[in-house]
Amino acid sequence: MKKITTLIISLFIILPKLAGQEATLKPYGIKSAIIEYSYSGDKVGKGTLYFDDYGSKSAMLTDAVEDIPGEIIKRKKMGFTFPVDEWLRTGKLGKMVMENILDVNPFNRKFIEKMIDNFKAGKTHWSRLWALYVLNSFH
Repeated sequence: MKKITTLIISLFIILPKLAGQEATLKPYGIKSAIIEYSYSGDKVGKGTLYFDDYGSKSAMLTDAVEDIPGEIIKRKKMGFTFPVDEWLRTGKLGKMVMENILDVNPFNRKFIEKMIDNFKAGKTHWSRLWALYVLNSFH
């Protein structure tokens, strides 16, 4: 099985060059495929390589993390947001930002204090405080 996998991967590398294609434009010699493979060594597992349009669109899934529910693997691509709001409310980052915008701010202190109070009450978005912090950092 290892020899077959090596042969298939080698063919994907060599065939485009033999066909006169630029490997950077079309890394694979065929239009699209789904390749299931297994690997062993330090880690043992199975994986799947999906590609389309000669490799310009591809995805590789492996079972390196076990027991991932199917609905997570098959769901549409999602973005990821950092919990900045939580960090500003509960962590060291919040303390640092609040101190910075209160101590070194060229703006009206009462306005800043009201903005901080509104943020703590959930009435102001975290990005307003962050914008002041960034502005202060370069002031």
